[in-house]
Amino acid sequence: MRRGDHQPTERVGPTSLALTALAVAGGIAVLLGAQPVVVTIPVAAAVALAVLLAMTDRRAVRTEEALRDAEFKAGALFRDLRQQMEARENLESRLTWRSRLGSMRRASQNDALSDPETGLLPESWLIASVSSRIASGRRRLTPMAVVMLEVLERADLDEPDPLQPTLTARAIATCLREADGAFRLHDGGFALVLDDTDDMGALVVTRRVGESLEEWWPGAVVRAGVACYPAHGLTAEDILERSGEALEEARRWPQHRIEVAPAEH
Repeated sequence: MRRGDHQPTERVGPTSLALTALAVAGGIAVLLGAQPVVVTIPVAAAVALAVLLAMTDRRAVRTEEALRDAEFKAGALFRDLRQQMEARENLESRLTWRSRLGSMRRASQNDALSDPETGLLPESWLIASVSSRIASGRRRLTPMAVVMLEVLERADLDEPDPLQPTLTARAIATCLREADGAFRLHDGGFALVLDDTDDMGALVVTRRVGESLEEWWPGAVVRAGVACYPAHGLTAEDILERSGEALEEARRWPQHRIEVAPAEH
């Protein structure tokens, strides 16, 4: 018998016990001198009741089997429905990404595909990239991180000068993976989009960028703000806003500083 198969078992129910008791009582009554016809009537009634209850029991067994079959079919339908929903969500995510990409391309027809000074991607591509990483992380159940950073030569001055952008871009390029992205912002700052990375991983990458810069340009100061999906937001707009707020907190310090956005409750 295969696992999960159910075979009906013999059961001695109250009806069988009552019928046996009536038969025994009838036999005793006959031995004691009672008329057989007097004993036959209750025995026949008991037999009829036993037959009726046996039919009811068989119907109950068939009903249970039908319910188990219905539960199995319902489970199969639920699994099929879940697979169809996941496939539709993946398709919608790809269509959304293509739509965003098309809109971004149309909106930035006159923009260069890369920043002419650093070779990094321009800010106009940032939100589309973050949205794509979030959609991918939602499907794979993995995080992603955004780092907003600025690099200064003399952070102790009232108006410090930004470090030469090509140096910062070179340091960033040595610390990122192929799956990550680096962007030059309109205000001269930089943004890193880190795939499959949580806040601790983003801290490690940002510190590596700072260490590389110090080797090439001693005295350079890195200030950065970190925000991650899904800990700090569920949309690209949320993550970019939270990382920008974290960078503003880091700017309060005159030395190296990396601020992580507080987790949402």
